[in-house]
Amino acid sequence: MYTGTQFVHRLGVHFGRVPATAVSALYTQFVDSGFAKIPADITLGSKACGADATDMPTMMLATRSATTSHRVRVYLGCLDHPRVLGKLAVLVDSVANTMQWTVRDSARRSDSTSGAAQ
Repeated sequence: MYTGTQFVHRLGVHFGRVPATAVSALYTQFVDSGFAKIPADITLGSKACGADATDMPTMMLATRSATTSHRVRVYLGCLDHPRVLGKLAVLVDSVANTMQWTVRDSARRSDSTSGAAQ
């Protein structure tokens, strides 16, 4: 589910579907990356942050199965954050096809004609 409230291309509530096989493959990527061992809090002032830069976004990634769950909150200005988190976020966006809600149609067409990944 996506809810666009303001300053976004598509306003309102929108729904999408992701095949179970795609979700399973994505979960496998999280497991194989060692996601469960990444600290849950990588934000300013946390031990895992290291050196930092200001005015960067914060993202959250989470997994849940029948037996376990793990959530990571990472401030992208924490220069020591595991780079695999960015790769996992791109995978999530790809599997969920978030571009259908967050990118203007003209930008999507431009990306597809330039060879950029969607």
